Amino acid sequence: MPVSFNHIPDNLRLRLYWAEMDPSKAGTFVNNRRILILGHGTGAANDNALYRFGSAASVRTLTGRGSMLDRMIVKLRGANGFDDAWFIDVPEPTAGVKATGSIEVTAGASVAGTLFLYIGGQRLQIGIVAGDDETDVATKIAAAINAAPDLPVTAVVVDDEDDDTVALTCRWKGVTGNDIDIRVNYLGALGTETLPTSLALSITPMAGGTGVPDLEDAFAALGDQDFETIVHAWTDSGALNAFDTEWGHGDDGRWGWQRMLYGHVWSARNGTFGELSSFGDVRNGGEQSTWGLYGSPTPPWERAAVLGGVVHRALMEDPARPLGTLPLPGVLAPVEADRFTKAEKNALLFDGITVADENPDGSMQIQQVITHYQRNPYGLDDNALLKVNTKATYAYVMRSQRLRIVQRFPRHKIANDGTRFGPGQAITTPSGIKGEIYAHYREMEWIGLLENAEQAMRNTIVERDVDNPDRVNVLYAPDFVNQLDVFAVISQFRLQYAPDLGQQSVPVI
Repeated sequence: MPVSFNHIPDNLRLRLYWAEMDPSKAGTFVNNRRILILGHGTGAANDNALYRFGSAASVRTLTGRGSMLDRMIVKLRGANGFDDAWFIDVPEPTAGVKATGSIEVTAGASVAGTLFLYIGGQRLQIGIVAGDDETDVATKIAAAINAAPDLPVTAVVVDDEDDDTVALTCRWKGVTGNDIDIRVNYLGALGTETLPTSLALSITPMAGGTGVPDLEDAFAALGDQDFETIVHAWTDSGALNAFDTEWGHGDDGRWGWQRMLYGHVWSARNGTFGELSSFGDVRNGGEQSTWGLYGSPTPPWERAAVLGGVVHRALMEDPARPLGTLPLPGVLAPVEADRFTKAEKNALLFDGITVADENPDGSMQIQQVITHYQRNPYGLDDNALLKVNTKATYAYVMRSQRLRIVQRFPRHKIANDGTRFGPGQAITTPSGIKGEIYAHYREMEWIGLLENAEQAMRNTIVERDVDNPDRVNVLYAPDFVNQLDVFAVISQFRLQYAPDLGQQSVPVI
């Protein structure tokens, strides 16, 4: 009996029709992957437990309104309101210290007006009355801050003889609180925000936050669940090293052969050109990307959530399509004086730093997204894992191929090429396997992920293992499509030219 059945026995004597259902060849690959956010919360969520996004109200109950995690989720949903997303509330460092800053009112207002105060990129409008002195203004500032539940800080008027200083304290412990931006009149260059006449403030930036979280328990909570996009709030070397290890290519890493979970990790960092260059130069993991920016009022953890959400949606639709020009909603651009030049952005791209462009309206869009990867194991410059698209395309192709092979050969026998066996047998050969790989390759070529199928198949080897006859070894050599990133033109213009007069000799200038 050449046909291989799974359930109907070959010794069946009962008469007539019997059928078993075999759905093993019916399934198709669906690239429906999940997002994970890690940050500090202040709500009802258990520390280091994994939660799925529900309604906005339920998520805020779990994360705590105004917490880092809450604001990351708000920004993510503003950039990607569709995809399946999960979060982990990572405990703040127990030995950490909360960052603090202050706003000192150095002169009162002689004319009524509005004080436009920005904290972590969120704008407060504070009404000022003519004749408000320093204490009046400080009291109004503190009241406005504490009445805004989404702000990352709390405020109190310092109890001294002047009562003119508002002390600000981050809601959580750790170094991240130092990146909370405090400023007035972000839109001042447009003439729409100015201080009321004679009112003067002196802002002390947020500083003094210390401590970084331990991520071991958070990673343990994930188990072997797969997430394509992972967004987190920390860019200290300890955290980044931990993510490199968890998502690395080693035996226990999520990109390793035993787990094959894949996924890409996103973060953002504040810094000058020199600071970001130095930071990026010592990183080298192909599984992480950090967006570097200087002078944006939007905190880096919120920027990371926006970038991760935008890129996730784009890569789910087409992992090979370039990401440049995608808008980054909800991120305030640095003012003109703080923006990196094109030369600086290009240099940062050689230090493993992702960069974005500022639009005239103050919004931002992706310029170029890259990983931290810069050098091979020998310390030589290398771009093999530089592009996020390369990693995303690889993950898509290998997941899809895995489904194809598992469906096609779930319980097959293996024989040498040329073996004569009856049709319908659950048996294959190295050539049969290579043919299935080729058919899958053509499908990936059709949807625009792979190219040069014939050459790729010439480079692909399928053979039985010489020591284990039950094993097939495959050298797979796919050729990924590339991204049109650079369109270079040399315009060799002329000031004068001769018309085409046929065979007539015409001097050319």
